[in-house]
Amino acid sequence: MIRSGGQTDADSRGVLLVGADADADADAAATQRARVIAALVEVVAEHGYRATSVEAVIKRARVSRRTFYESFDSIEECFGAVLDDGLRHSDAIMTRSFQREQRWQDGVSEALAGLLVLFDSEPKLARVWFIESLAAASWAVERRERHVAELRRLVVAYWQPPRDHQACAPQADSALVVGVMAAVLGVIHTHLLTRQPQPLISLLGPLVGIVMANYLSPQEAACEVARAEERSRALLAAPYPPPHRPAHPALPADLPEPLRDPRAHRARACLLHLLEHPGASNREIATGVGMTSHTQASSLLQRLNTMGLLHKRRNGPGLANSWSLTELGVRTAHAIEDFHAVDLPRGAFDTTG
Repeated sequence: MIRSGGQTDADSRGVLLVGADADADADAAATQRARVIAALVEVVAEHGYRATSVEAVIKRARVSRRTFYESFDSIEECFGAVLDDGLRHSDAIMTRSFQREQRWQDGVSEALAGLLVLFDSEPKLARVWFIESLAAASWAVERRERHVAELRRLVVAYWQPPRDHQACAPQADSALVVGVMAAVLGVIHTHLLTRQPQPLISLLGPLVGIVMANYLSPQEAACEVARAEERSRALLAAPYPPPHRPAHPALPADLPEPLRDPRAHRARACLLHLLEHPGASNREIATGVGMTSHTQASSLLQRLNTMGLLHKRRNGPGLANSWSLTELGVRTAHAIEDFHAVDLPRGAFDTTG
């Protein structure tokens, strides 16, 4: 198809794929790294961290020892990457839950539901995060605690309890969140440690009750628990846990065609970066999405601008240009974001009707 300026769809795809060949080696390395991490999770979940060796991991991953050491310096570094992934997944689920729910109670319930579904979908990963991270060396325990502290800060930032509690000092609120999160994590830990047969989502009601009891009246808390239990039953009534995404799933059909090319990951990453960092410069965007060539980054940004997804602001002589998403760019970035996020059936917490 011919577009304005005499460019074709093929031209669009070509510009959006700048650096694709140069990225091929990096993509292959990332794939190997992911295989090693997945193998480590399986071995640790089955045999425990202390019984895990490089030899066992490479045998499970079906890679060479050299491939392992090209990705990680040691088992400890690989295990640390697993813990870091846990933080990223949890942060993404909790942030989206709090942002898209109007009531703080619904944000809490949605975040807990998302996390429990994730843990049920990845039982070995959940066991590594909750059980083996505490059974490993002190460095792993400290790393886990730093991650929990990051999630606590996220909760404090988004939590909006009732007005009479908002008058409490921030330090008191933070201390209360510490206690509530410790109780919630403790219940999940015990459930996994004792290998209870029920899925973790069955704990949604009790966990919501632990949180709400600290902020609401008994009657209000009971109402929120009932809503959470209804949510849990609705999830269990469908195929549960949700099926895993395929390794290379199809991107949403409503994305512009050039962005649906699997190799256009840098272009999609640019949109996601600007969604979080509006006003970023060429250099900042290139660094944020891992592009070493600023020339390629500039070409990519210009093409996204031509597609109506970006707006460029010229800041004057000697100053770097800044970029932001247009309305279409925001919608497109959210579509990409939704595709990569854990998504749950909606409606249980809908209070608009």
